[in-house]
Amino acid sequence: MTHWHEPVSGFQYETHSLNLSVETQAERLTACGIDPTIVLRSVFLRFAFLLTSFVRFLA
Repeated sequence: MTHWHEPVSGFQYETHSLNLSVETQAERLTACGIDPTIVLRSVFLRFAFLLTSFVRFLA
């Protein structure tokens, strides 16, 4: 069971990023039986749409 902890002033999450090459992502998706061409294309198109929407928002 988890216990609630009151927020503490000054607490910050540590940043952590994971950067994988397209080749590595494709290799891992293939290992799971997932067609990487469908997944990676879909993710790229969604990212491009979000980026375009964000740029329009800033304009």
